[in-house]
Amino acid sequence: MKTKKRFVLWDSIIILVLFAISVYLFYLAAAWGISDYLADNAYRDYVTGPGVHWENLILSLSFGLLLAVVNAWSDTPRVRRLPVGSIIVLKSLLYLLSFAFACTCVMLVFRLFLFSPEELASIIGSTTPKFLISASLWLTMCILMINFIMEVRRKVGPGNLSALFTGYYRHPRMQDRIFLFLDLKASTTIAERLGPEKYSRFLRQCYYDLNEVVLDYRAQIYQFVGDEVVLSWKNQVRDTPLQSLRAFFDFKEKLSSRKALYEKKYGVVPLFRGGIDAGVVTATEVGDIKREIAYHGDPLNTAARLLELSKTYGDRLVISGKMKDEISNAAEFIFDYQGEIQPRGKTEKVAIYTVRNDKLGSLS
Repeated sequence: MKTKKRFVLWDSIIILVLFAISVYLFYLAAAWGISDYLADNAYRDYVTGPGVHWENLILSLSFGLLLAVVNAWSDTPRVRRLPVGSIIVLKSLLYLLSFAFACTCVMLVFRLFLFSPEELASIIGSTTPKFLISASLWLTMCILMINFIMEVRRKVGPGNLSALFTGYYRHPRMQDRIFLFLDLKASTTIAERLGPEKYSRFLRQCYYDLNEVVLDYRAQIYQFVGDEVVLSWKNQVRDTPLQSLRAFFDFKEKLSSRKALYEKKYGVVPLFRGGIDAGVVTATEVGDIKREIAYHGDPLNTAARLLELSKTYGDRLVISGKMKDEISNAAEFIFDYQGEIQPRGKTEKVAIYTVRNDKLGSLS
């Protein structure tokens, strides 16, 4: 399964669980908690029997399948370009339509397998307009809240929302991480040529093309700073350093494959240079009015310095000697030793290498 499909599927599972919880919360508040006060009728028998649990299960499963379809459609670039508020409203409307369809599926299953026509008619007949209105309002608010949570999760990045919620990074944590700094070549010239608005659309297009690479190589987008992007990986798996190199060259290849689109819309094809370093950094939650997870340490400063040096070496990817030592089975890449540098504020020199990928020819 492709990483993007896996990402959409995981989102659908999270929404399915949240929706199932919201359905059961409504059941606990509106039925189970007051079941002792209900008159003896078909509705009381229903909410105290197994039928209501079958309803919740079938409703959640059928709704979850529809969510997978809605999420796959709403994850297209055309929809993702909409404002966050518009995405929340649009997806919520689609979820409500999906919920109506799921309710139809529940009634069909009840009619075919669980209840006789008379029993089903008695249960439906015992519901009141006030109950239907309260249930609709509850589900509408829950769906809006679920969509809001999912958009916030996307904004702060997968895995970060739970960390912020639990306060995991309230105390500094030491982590071994890899940082890839990406920078647009000739950004000032392109900005002057396109103008502010068109240049902004140009950068957004580049970042949309970067998204698939980020998903494919399980990177974390740490920062967008103007025309610069910082990607990061936890350095816990043996091939992670190699994956960071592949991410850089796959991004360049993707931009090259969309050359015709960029030339038609903007008259210029983007080219990004990069610098990579790895090492132990401090991860901590910073800010109060606006909170985020920040990283501090030498690897970021070194990677930023290597990015600057890439201008000297024909805009190639530049990595540190430490990164080179961590990479194994890299037959697809050619490493050219370029000597050592003395980063500002450090006593030890850093060996540097430029990296080529002959499969990409001039893209390297």
